[in-house]
Amino acid sequence: MAKNKKILQQGICCFIVFLISALLLAFNTACFTALEDTGPAQEPEVKPAEKEPGEHKEEEIEIIEVNIYLENNIDRQRRNLIIDTVKKSIIDYNDAAFKDNVQATWKIAGEKTEADIVFMVDSFESKDQLLEEPVYFAAAVSFFSLIEELSLEDFKKLWAGQLTAVQDIEGSGIEAELVMDSQTLDIFEKILGKCTALNLNIITASQIEETLKQDVQTIALIPFEDISVYYKVLTIDGKSLLDKNVRGADYPLAWSIGADFKNTPADKKLESIIKANFKKGVFTNRQP
Repeated sequence: MAKNKKILQQGICCFIVFLISALLLAFNTACFTALEDTGPAQEPEVKPAEKEPGEHKEEEIEIIEVNIYLENNIDRQRRNLIIDTVKKSIIDYNDAAFKDNVQATWKIAGEKTEADIVFMVDSFESKDQLLEEPVYFAAAVSFFSLIEELSLEDFKKLWAGQLTAVQDIEGSGIEAELVMDSQTLDIFEKILGKCTALNLNIITASQIEETLKQDVQTIALIPFEDISVYYKVLTIDGKSLLDKNVRGADYPLAWSIGADFKNTPADKKLESIIKANFKKGVFTNRQP
């Protein structure tokens, strides 16, 4: 009897465990089905930010390239000054044009035909010249020479081969030789035309001093900064470079930087800025 009672109790316990397991299985199945019916969680929709009234879309910046060309007869010092002035002008232009979404760059053109702006040796009297004061040259002779002065007309005749003798302080004619280095010849051929002087001697700049010491009849065309105590500077039409009051407009043996704005791709503002910066720059070799 006791044994049957124990068997009965064990059976009831097993039934209860089975019933609980069945209920748990049914509950889990129902929850999983409910989750499947609702689908995966949705990310909240992100709308693009609306622009405030008056707000504009950012515009692209237009980049323009300015090609410059420097003629070969411009000396190294002036070439460097030209490049520095162009750089400054581009910076000034970009500062002013930034609000218009335009920016300029520059480079040196390999050929003159590729250039937008060509810089050249020019007469100080030219309408295209850019400088406030020119680069000065002197007609110099030996300190012991009897030649004191020269008219511009006679100098031009010497240059053109129409004259070979100049007057000394006693009024006598002296057969003169004209000497200079090759760069000076290139510069003044741009201003005075082809040199056809009958007594022309092209030498190096370092040879000029010794030549003047040895020959009192030689007239040398030299940059102002090359004047030495061994030279006598001739007056030209009564004007001497050693007179601090003489300016470029008064003195004929001088040259300037000119520019041909063939095709400035930016606009006239850049051209105006370049011209203004050249006027403010110091290109002259003679400070009053």
